Amino acid sequence: MSPGYHRRPLRKHITSPLFWCYQVSTTVFYSKTCAEKARINGRLKIVAQGMLAPRKFMRRRRKEVIFKDASDEARQRNWWRMMMEIEQLGSAVQVLRNQRTDKKALPRDLVLGTLMRFKQLKKWGIVSEILEWLRTQHWWDFSEMDFLMLITAYGKLGDFNKAERVLKYMNKKGYTPSVISYTALMEAYGKAGEYSQAEAIFHRMKASGPEPSPLTYQIILKLFVEGASRKRLHH
Repeated sequence: MSPGYHRRPLRKHITSPLFWCYQVSTTVFYSKTCAEKARINGRLKIVAQGMLAPRKFMRRRRKEVIFKDASDEARQRNWWRMMMEIEQLGSAVQVLRNQRTDKKALPRDLVLGTLMRFKQLKKWGIVSEILEWLRTQHWWDFSEMDFLMLITAYGKLGDFNKAERVLKYMNKKGYTPSVISYTALMEAYGKAGEYSQAEAIFHRMKASGPEPSPLTYQIILKLFVEGASRKRLHH
């Protein structure tokens, strides 16, 4: 070691004022940052919980039912009970039979309301069951609209044999074949996988009527896609 070199003694503790100012400012900044993070995280937690909580505007308001009088209320409540019973049993005829008192005819609004409700729910099996039963009831005037709803139900179910039978019966009764009946028959064949038959009915409609409706085109396009997909799967 050269004589002119003097080694600085190592200090155990740094006592520079600048150093302590830096330490204090760093500590303050760090504590502020942590506090800020905690505050932000707290806000995020509150926001997240708020998002998960059900909103007032998203809550479904129960529809308030206003009854005309006591008899109207009793009639409505009886219909609700009947619908629940049909839903639970999965069958309608026995429940409707029990509704008949002293062999009187069922109210028309009750029958139509039941049919319309199950049509909205797309319970086509129950719709066809009710209509087939009504065909055998002397107190019910089975109209063309009833036949059209019945053939539509068989179309949705893919039961082309029953759809064909209903269409033939309608012809015997003198009802002119309509776009509804032919579209239902076409859909019945398509749902059963008989795509060539469905296409033949569509071409027959195009050639000799009745003119296909937008719904007819929608259904035949869907059947074409399903048929093509099935062919690809087989190959």
